[in-house]
Amino acid sequence: MALSVNQSMHNASELLATLESLASTFGPPSTDAVQDLLQEYPISSIFNFVAQCEPCGKEEGIALAGILKIFQSPCAATLLREVLPFAKNGLTTESHHVRQLTCKQFGAFLQTPGGIAAICGQDPLIMPTLANLLDDEDTSVASAASSVLRLLAEQEEGMELLLGDSPMATTLRNLANSAHSVTQLRVFSLAGSIAGLSPTAAAKVEQAGIFDVLIAQLEDPQDLLACMAGLEVLAELSESGSAVGGISTLPAMLRCTARLADASILAMLRCKALQTSSTSAILPQSHPPSCVQTSRTELGERGSSASIKMSSTLRV
Repeated sequence: MALSVNQSMHNASELLATLESLASTFGPPSTDAVQDLLQEYPISSIFNFVAQCEPCGKEEGIALAGILKIFQSPCAATLLREVLPFAKNGLTTESHHVRQLTCKQFGAFLQTPGGIAAICGQDPLIMPTLANLLDDEDTSVASAASSVLRLLAEQEEGMELLLGDSPMATTLRNLANSAHSVTQLRVFSLAGSIAGLSPTAAAKVEQAGIFDVLIAQLEDPQDLLACMAGLEVLAELSESGSAVGGISTLPAMLRCTARLADASILAMLRCKALQTSSTSAILPQSHPPSCVQTSRTELGERGSSASIKMSSTLRV
């Protein structure tokens, strides 16, 4: 038994040294170099080794650097399907470094032919687990997850998973109603980014009910972080071109913005509301005339002048 343990430790030490050597090479490794490594250490054994490392420890860092090099090689695409069985564990592991790496590889896999179907076929709960990372305590993980979800929305099949009738869409809607304002900010920001892709995407986001939650947040000036998030997304939507024309709730958002601008609340929130209203009002080509008129009517001539002046001041 002692011999077996010693041998195992020796193999782990050799694997770590090999991955460290690979990580130190300049540029992407060659296909031959990666294939030679994987012939001695299959990808499954490498991931099992990472799972046994101390979370966010030195050995894990070395191993992850080596894995990143492997996925930079020309043969990386052929390896992605082999690592799918480890995907869910990678998304839920204690180490935020591993969670972030797993998200990034998800993004790469989603861009391969049949990637979405392969992921869903591996485990139907992988996609909701991925969406849940918008609520991750580590901002780098949440950002990586948001980038992957944005990539997912660029494909019709992915858009349906994200905003249609699916467990993943339910997860996203639940996160939009989260008690955590930071999580809501991330969901609203993602929704605004997706809505800007096309009129179809904007309609999908609206049908999912996320904009209804956004309007509710704008109604309450006491929830400062949520209001700032809503105003930021509204500013993004105002610059999204023709896609915004398909959002029927946009006039309501603009009305809420105008009310916030007149409310007796913190100066920073007032400034943001005025700036957002100004941006919406001076871009008439970006959305239907009725939306722009709604904004101007709510603000009034005095409010519009003040918002434009404030916007100019903030840009200096």
